Amino acid sequence: MRPTPFAPRHAKGVGPEFRADIDRVIACMPPGILKILDEKGYVLLTGRTMLHAAPELFGQSPRGYPPDATWANLSGGFQGSANRIVLAETYEDYETGLSVVCTDLAGVLRHEVGHALDRALGGTSASHDFRAAYLIGRLRVEEWNLRDQLEYFLNETVDAGAEETFAELVAIVTGGGAAGMDDLMRSTFDDALAVVNRIMEAL
Repeated sequence: MRPTPFAPRHAKGVGPEFRADIDRVIACMPPGILKILDEKGYVLLTGRTMLHAAPELFGQSPRGYPPDATWANLSGGFQGSANRIVLAETYEDYETGLSVVCTDLAGVLRHEVGHALDRALGGTSASHDFRAAYLIGRLRVEEWNLRDQLEYFLNETVDAGAEETFAELVAIVTGGGAAGMDDLMRSTFDDALAVVNRIMEAL
């Protein structure tokens, strides 16, 4: 029997508190999301670091981060080609190089679930309704001088920015985002948020 996406597969060394935190976040997830990801065969991997959970990420650079950043600098990620969410208990701080315990596991997990849901639904972030709403939000970012705060949600390309925004808005409506800017995201991308809410209501 294949594992469900929210019966996590933990790499050796993952602590019991981290495991329990993951279980608590999953228990609060909307059943509709869990059902879709399960049906599509998505899985959740965890490790002491991202590279413990998914060693094949070694040497790769995550999207939207400085060119010299690696997956070791992150506490979560989504591998769309492999239908996997990956979470880490600790990460290497980009500025100091020190090992840091992830303090926002819930937001990170919800954000990565948002990416998985986007892909499971056939690329909702690229749909006409969401993309049009997202572009309105991008205009607000510039008009309201919010680029410094929300640059990650503009990202390298419009496609990438829309994907990151969709994932964060899913995180926000399911309990709280990873960026720690829920109110700002709600006001700036309120049209896109309305699209996400309609999608969630239909699950």
